[in-house]
Amino acid sequence: MKKLENEQKLEQEKKDFELESLKLEIQMAQQHTPVTLKKYIIDSNERIYRQLKMGETRVNQFVSSDDPSSLSLGTLLPGFSLPIGQ
Repeated sequence: MKKLENEQKLEQEKKDFELESLKLEIQMAQQHTPVTLKKYIIDSNERIYRQLKMGETRVNQFVSSDDPSSLSLGTLLPGFSLPIGQ
């Protein structure tokens, strides 16, 4: 009986925590400017790539036309180069 009550309480606390986390995330998202949003995206990508435990990651810059209809190779490739064989 006590175990069931503890599990229900724990489940409710998890739901409350997730709800509060989402509220804070929404509140922070409303405060983002285009510059801070880009920084957040870069920081998020950095956290993801750090968790991959890769030995080396290179960022390459591809030169391409500003015209998205040109379909040049630079517009189709991502800016990350992952080392092969590690």
